[in-house]
Amino acid sequence: MASYVIRQARIEDCDVIHQLLQEFAVHEKYDAEKITNTIKGLKRDGFGERAWFHCLVSECVSYDKNMSSLQHNGVVGFLVFYYGYDAWQGKLAYMSDIFVTEKHRGNGLGKKMMQQAARISQGAGCQKMQWIVSNWNVPARNFYKRIGAEDYTDQEKEAHRQHYIVLDGKDFKSFAEAGAKYSSSFASSSDMNRIKDMKDNRCEVQLAEELIMQ
Repeated sequence: MASYVIRQARIEDCDVIHQLLQEFAVHEKYDAEKITNTIKGLKRDGFGERAWFHCLVSECVSYDKNMSSLQHNGVVGFLVFYYGYDAWQGKLAYMSDIFVTEKHRGNGLGKKMMQQAARISQGAGCQKMQWIVSNWNVPARNFYKRIGAEDYTDQEKEAHRQHYIVLDGKDFKSFAEAGAKYSSSFASSSDMNRIKDMKDNRCEVQLAEELIMQ
C-alpha cells in the first residue's frame, strides 16, 4: 500500500516541480519547450522576499523495516495557486496548475491537495476558487462537476480548448470544510510523523504538520 504526505513546497523542491511541469505540459498535449519559467524563477517567485504563488506537494514516503525511520521517496504531485480579487465578490483563489504523475494517480492525491488549497484560501478570506481545464480532459471535468464546481464556458459556441471552472458559494465552503475535517483528524494524533489514522482501501495519506496548524 502506498503512503503519502501532503505538505507545503520548500525551496529545495523547485527542481522536481520544474521537472513535473514539463511532464504536465506533455500530459496537456503542449510542447514542454514552451515552458519559459526556470528553476531560478520558481525559487525567486515562490520563496523570495515576496511570494507570488503558493504550492502544495504530494510526497511518496515509507518506513524502514523497524518502523523507526521515515524514507522520502520523492515528490509525485503538486498544486500551484495564488490569490486574486473580484470587485464584485472580493478575494478569490486561482489554481494555476495541478498534476500527479501517472504511476500515482487514482489515490485521491489531487482531490486532497485541492481540499487543502481551498481550506487555506478560505482561511485567507477567499470566497471562491477558479481554474481552467482542457476540453479533452473529460474525467477531470466530471470530477469538478461532482464537487459542485460550475463550468462557465459557453457551450453553444465553437469547441473550446479550455474550460473555465468556478467553485464558489456553499460548494466552495463545504469543499474547504472537508479539508478542515481531514486535517483535524491528524491534529488529534499523538504522532504527527507516522503514516496512520487516515486510510482508505487504496493508500495512506497524511498532512504535514505545517498544514495542520494553518
